[in-house]
Amino acid sequence: MKSNTKGYANALIRKITWVYGIFLVFFGLLASYMAYDKESAALDLELTQAMNELSFAYENSTEDFWRFYVPIVEANSKTYDAFKDYFQSDTWRDLTQTQKVELTEALRELMSYNHGVSWIGLYTGKRDTNYMQFSDGNLMVMPEDFPFVEDMENKAAFMEVYGSKELPYKGQMVRTFALCGNASIKTEEGMILFGYVTDTAYSAFENTTGLEDVRFYVVNDHGIVFDSSGVYDETVMALANSDEETVRIDGVRSRIHRLDSTGSSYRVFCTIPQLQEQLASHTYSPYILAVVVLFWLCSLVVYRWTGRSILRKIRAIQVGLHTIGDSNLEYRIPVSETPKDEFEDIGRSINEMTAQLQENINKTYELRLRQREAELSELQAKFDPHFLYNTLEVIRGKVYENGDIETSEVITKMAQLFRTLLSADSFVSIRDEIDYCNSYLSLMEYRYEDQIDVIYDVESEVMQYGIIRNLLQPLLENFFVHGIDESKYKHTLRIRGKVYDEDYIWFYLQNDGLTIPEEKLERLLESLKQPGESTGSYGLRNVQRRTKLFYGPDCGLALRNNPEGGVTVELKIRKLTCEEHMQRLNNG
Repeated sequence: MKSNTKGYANALIRKITWVYGIFLVFFGLLASYMAYDKESAALDLELTQAMNELSFAYENSTEDFWRFYVPIVEANSKTYDAFKDYFQSDTWRDLTQTQKVELTEALRELMSYNHGVSWIGLYTGKRDTNYMQFSDGNLMVMPEDFPFVEDMENKAAFMEVYGSKELPYKGQMVRTFALCGNASIKTEEGMILFGYVTDTAYSAFENTTGLEDVRFYVVNDHGIVFDSSGVYDETVMALANSDEETVRIDGVRSRIHRLDSTGSSYRVFCTIPQLQEQLASHTYSPYILAVVVLFWLCSLVVYRWTGRSILRKIRAIQVGLHTIGDSNLEYRIPVSETPKDEFEDIGRSINEMTAQLQENINKTYELRLRQREAELSELQAKFDPHFLYNTLEVIRGKVYENGDIETSEVITKMAQLFRTLLSADSFVSIRDEIDYCNSYLSLMEYRYEDQIDVIYDVESEVMQYGIIRNLLQPLLENFFVHGIDESKYKHTLRIRGKVYDEDYIWFYLQNDGLTIPEEKLERLLESLKQPGESTGSYGLRNVQRRTKLFYGPDCGLALRNNPEGGVTVELKIRKLTCEEHMQRLNNG
């Protein structure tokens, strides 16, 4: 026994240790997931904020166009006169020195409205020479290989934003994008471009996450406006218009984050290597898992150390239970006067149980005697039907002697009903059941006088078969309780019975009284499906339960409203004689 006890205790300790370890791992994984979810959400938020700043910068650029455009169309301004000479000349000769000075001043004035504008270009196909001016320089001839010429020649809208291109400036190539608009609202002769150095206009990405490989993009229908990596690969255009969530960039699988709140003419998105995103989101996971492992190892040591103490107490309880189980009710498990732990508390409870056990055994005989006395008293208190019959007969005789013959007949019929109701027979013939129903209806006629017409339409073949006693009367009673229409003087109650086929008999109880509201009818039909659990309509549910329990689940009640008013109750039973009913009952 000692060896088994030790084995069981060690097995218990192992189970507790493993269960505790599993819970630790579970909560560790849960904590890691929550930390991951939080860090991932923070990273997404940071990326979204950066993309929002890029979108804001883009929209600011497009909104600035209209602020620049106002001086161009103001007829009384010097800027308007300078641009009018440039775009609406009759001779299209090269500008005079005075015109160049005026145009230079006009362009400087435009650029003073927004220091983000790096250059302004003027273009019309009618001039052999077009000009542009940088923010820190003077008027200069537009190069022949000016990269935005093709875009301007294919211009379709009043104002367009062109993707960034490289432009020579101070001996080096700088990446710029441009806003192009008509030089005049009234005429489409000539275009004016406002240029922005891309890296200067879109510096928001520099203030975002420290992940080095995150690449931000601003793309519109004309090209790539901004690429934080500086690569400006045209394949980015395909990413902007696709629904893919991941893409391979330079052989590295990356995830795409898109900004949903951009306008229809441009898209802002970024790409981040999936591995780098996962590592950034799992910043705290290694620490959490390390703490979980440390706790599990410490728990293992603690359980090993406490195992011996637990084993001793379990062995003491097991020995005590074996001793008590050998009918030694005098034995007590050794425990302290004040329990120090749960095991001693269990031992004290066992001792108390043992002390009460002998007392309970002594009380058993006395309790059994009292139980039998109670059963005898219950039998003696049973109702004596003969006393009821004799009493009703005395009352009937007294009423008859007083000349109230009608009341005397009512009492006689009621006595007959009680005698049938209290009969010991579980099954009766259908003929007897119909007679019982007729007696019940005779009593109802005394109350309703000539208001009820009862029509019997029961096939003679049906009468020879048996039925559970008192199965039809509750259905008739339900009509008098719930179906009488006080607004009608006359009611008709039709009772039909016929052989349905070789195995079943159908009864139809049809009245022309009140119909059942549809919602109530649905609830009633639902309650008949579970007659033992529902509330309300006790009589119907009682009939349903008795029918299904004895005849089987394919028998029972059905209700429906009549189109002309009233309700039809259908009852389906098996075609059995009274003898077959008893045989079926005896066979279970």
